[in-house]
Amino acid sequence: MLLRHTGTCTTGKTVDFLGRRITNKGDQFEISLNDGYTNDILREANRLKATPAVTPGATTSTSTPEQEELLDK
Repeated sequence: MLLRHTGTCTTGKTVDFLGRRITNKGDQFEISLNDGYTNDILREANRLKATPAVTPGATTSTSTPEQEELLDK
């Protein structure tokens, strides 16, 4: 068997599956990463001491709502 049964995700219950936490909120499902998942991946890749790269465009916007133009319909 390639997969193992990890539980039934009934209302109000959380199930761990493939590094994710899936919570049944009744009318929706909340999916999040398990605690420590990112650190586990970095450890496996031997990148715990790596420095983050700068992401272009990630700084705060300097434009104001008055400078924005509406899109055409």
